[in-house]
Amino acid sequence: MSGFEIAGIVLGSIPLLISATEHYRNSLDRATAFRKWKDVLNSALREFWYQHSSFESSLRIILKDVASPPEIEEMIGDPHHELWKSRDLSQALQERLKNSYRPYIYVIEDMRAYMKRLATHLDIDRDAGTADDLEAIIKANERLPSAGGLITFEFKRAVKLTMKRKEVQKLLDDMKASNNRLDELRAKSEALSNNSITPSTAEKLGFSSSLQQIQNYATMLHQTLGKAWSCSSHASHEIRLLLEDRVVRRKELKSLKKVKPPSQPLSFTITHKSPTSCALWKSAKIEIIDSDREADKENKTVRFKESDTRRFGQGQQSINIRSIHGLTVVGGLCTAFRCYNRFGFGLDDQGVLYETYQAEIKPVCCADNLISLQELLLARSDKKCIIPLTDQQRYRLSIILTSSFLQLYSTPWLNKYWNQRTILFSSTLKDDQLEVDLGHPFIAESYGSSPCQNTTSMEAKEVADDSANLLMLAKILLQIKFHDRASSISNKERASDPTTFDRVRESQLLNQWVFQERENLSLGHQNAIKFCIDSSNRTDADLWDLKFRQIVLDKVIVPLVDELNYMQGVT
Repeated sequence: MSGFEIAGIVLGSIPLLISATEHYRNSLDRATAFRKWKDVLNSALREFWYQHSSFESSLRIILKDVASPPEIEEMIGDPHHELWKSRDLSQALQERLKNSYRPYIYVIEDMRAYMKRLATHLDIDRDAGTADDLEAIIKANERLPSAGGLITFEFKRAVKLTMKRKEVQKLLDDMKASNNRLDELRAKSEALSNNSITPSTAEKLGFSSSLQQIQNYATMLHQTLGKAWSCSSHASHEIRLLLEDRVVRRKELKSLKKVKPPSQPLSFTITHKSPTSCALWKSAKIEIIDSDREADKENKTVRFKESDTRRFGQGQQSINIRSIHGLTVVGGLCTAFRCYNRFGFGLDDQGVLYETYQAEIKPVCCADNLISLQELLLARSDKKCIIPLTDQQRYRLSIILTSSFLQLYSTPWLNKYWNQRTILFSSTLKDDQLEVDLGHPFIAESYGSSPCQNTTSMEAKEVADDSANLLMLAKILLQIKFHDRASSISNKERASDPTTFDRVRESQLLNQWVFQERENLSLGHQNAIKFCIDSSNRTDADLWDLKFRQIVLDKVIVPLVDELNYMQGVT
């Protein structure tokens, strides 16, 4: 037996050996006790209990970072609990303690040696079939149930202690030194973790679904929508796709038992208005139907929120949106949007669109008066045309656009070149100023009434310029940050044209801008923008690579989310 599992045996043996020593003390008459021990034995027993409490507390503290409270209680109460031998526990503690892990185990092994030393001087029962002395006495002397958490054992015969006073004191000194070492190793490990340059948030922050999943379904949705119009009375139909950050902070429950937490289904929000003059904009959510999870409902969480049977519109058959069986395939999106108000869609992994009943959602991206990202970024607040952005709005907009860029980059929703003109916002005029709905940027796509061939993402890859797109992202972040101030450098920027793009010149201008505004840039902004600029000059920076896009998430989005949370007082 080696590794952290011995901690459970040591923890279980200490109260047993102390109780045996107490049993020995209680069997002595006063004269014998005074002659042999004076008051040393009583004070030693108090110190034994203190060292036991210190050792247990050290284990609880180190376990709380990797195990759930119920698991910790189970382990503390059972020296032979299977979790003490868990490989996941060992790996988690190695990640937690890093270089201190091995010394930590050495100290626990020392504690085991001290308890074995005490056990050899106590003639208590031992399990004959167990080789390890501590395990043998634990198995032979079961702990009795007791109220109030007191640890008690019953010994059927008199217990003898053959240790001398000096040996007892030496044992206590050794236990105290080992407990102090455990605390020191843990404290130093925590200090190193807190001072690490690697942000802890990067391990907790991610998209609500994997980038691969979002990318695949976004591409499928684009292709499906291109075939979903059967109305011959309208030449084209406009769909607006809401851009969402989908950034979630995963507060993973500490647990050694691998239980996958329930997740929300991936969804997209689209808005459409019939070409007729009196029609209103309507929004609908498209939830992805995960066929694998639908096929195994007992072992996996169902994707859809509603679990009861609902009705789709008046006069329609009952449908259960927890299963694709029985759902009505969408015949034409134009009809669906025109006829119903409370509805949604389900998209399966074959690209088939189904009608589903959903709670009514507030229409978004629904104004006829639009403003592009380019117009927004180049607008000056001193012209009294656009209400200035707050700091929180700047952060939120930067996070949404960067996240959407990573999610949709290799899909038909984004052109081969990251274009500011394709990102749109709804706006309303109020007191001679435009109020822009910054929380709901979107991309507009026009579809013909007959199915058409869509540009595939692989075709787009042939001429996509990752360097230009990374520099454009850096420029957008700078323009959002300083949209209300004129910059001599930003005024030099030319229209973004991939055919005339000069990477070296653009990189120089952006670096000059960063240097000029260095006193006004937060650390998160500065690092995020510099990462984009530096990556544009790297040959291995490939935005088609999902791993690289994950790095962009960690280096660009995470710092901005951290600073926004700090600004909002969120921990």
